Amino acid sequence: MHKKLLFFLFISFTIYSYSQNAIFTGTVIEEDTGLKMADALVSIDKTVFATTTTKNGEFSFNQDIPNGEGLMVTIEKKNYEMQVIFIDIIPGKKVRSTITISPTKEEKKRRKKEAKINNKVTKKSEKAKKAEQKDMIKDVESRDKKLAQEKKKFNKQNKKAERKSGKGGSGTLVTYDDAPEEVKVETVSPLQIRYAEILGITPNEVSNIPLYQFIDEWMGTKYKWGGSSKEGIDCSYFAMKLFNEVNDELIERTAQKQYDSDKTVKWDGRNYLKEGDLLFFRQAGDLSDNIVHVGIYLANNKFVNATEFTGGDGNSGVRIDDLSVRYWQDRLFAAGRRKNY
Repeated sequence: MHKKLLFFLFISFTIYSYSQNAIFTGTVIEEDTGLKMADALVSIDKTVFATTTTKNGEFSFNQDIPNGEGLMVTIEKKNYEMQVIFIDIIPGKKVRSTITISPTKEEKKRRKKEAKINNKVTKKSEKAKKAEQKDMIKDVESRDKKLAQEKKKFNKQNKKAERKSGKGGSGTLVTYDDAPEEVKVETVSPLQIRYAEILGITPNEVSNIPLYQFIDEWMGTKYKWGGSSKEGIDCSYFAMKLFNEVNDELIERTAQKQYDSDKTVKWDGRNYLKEGDLLFFRQAGDLSDNIVHVGIYLANNKFVNATEFTGGDGNSGVRIDDLSVRYWQDRLFAAGRRKNY
C-alpha cells in the first residue's frame, strides 16, 4: 500500500456508555525523518475533543471519551498532509498509537529547493522546472472530500478479518493495555483555539463555551438599525439576545434602557472589567449620558458588538473590536454588570 495512503485501525468490541477510564494516547512523527512533531492538531471527529502535541510529539485523551468502534481521528499540521485513523475505544483499556504524517508535495519541493540552494547546486533543468510547475498547479482535494473518501474506504473493509489478523494501517502501531485509575488531561476544542487566537489568550481561558458558540453563530451578520435577525441586527438587540440565550436573562431592548436599568451596576474605567460585562458608548465629544451603542466585554481589552464601525478590515456588523483603538476610546462612557452576574 502506498505510504501516503491513509490507514485504518480496527479492534473488536461492543459499544458501551462513556467511560472516564478510557485513555487514548500517542505520538506523531514525520514519515521521512522520524522526527517527533510538536503542535500537530489531533481531533476526534464529531466530538469536542481536540488537542495539540507536545514538543515531544505526544498527545493524550482520557476524559469521557465515547466508547465504540471506528471513531475517526484526524491529525493536521501546517505543511503536512492530513492523516486519518480509525480506533476502537474499550472501557478500561488504554489505546496507544504511533502515527506518521507526511509533508505536502509543496513542502517537499520547498525543502528540495532549499537543499539545492544550500549545496550550491546548479539551476534545475528545463524538464525539472516544467514538472515542478505541473505539480504546483494541481488542485489539492478539499478536507471534506478526503474525509468522505476515507469513510467510504473504511466501510468497504472486512473488519473481522483485519481484527483477527491483527493488521494495522501503514505506519501505525497500536496496543491495548489496562488503563490506570485516572489521568487528568486538559483538552481544547477548535472553537477555543480559534477565539484564543483572536483574543490573544490561551485556549483554556476560553471557558464559557455557550458564549463563544453564540458569538460564532452570529459573527459577520451585517449591521441594521432596529434589526433583529440574521438578515441584519443592531447593537442592543444583539446584547439582549446574547443575554437571553447565554445567561437565560431578559434585558432591555435599547442601549439607553440597558444603561438606565436598576439591575445594571455601572462604573467608569476598565480596571474591573470581566467577561460578560456591558460596555456603554456615547457620541464622540458628547459629555452627556446619552447612550448610543452597547457591546459585551470578552477578555484582553476585546469586546463583541454589532456595529457600523468597519475598523481596519473594512467589515461592519457583528465583530470583535479592541477598546485600545482610538475610535472606541473616544466613545466609551461606562461599564455595567447585571446584578445577577
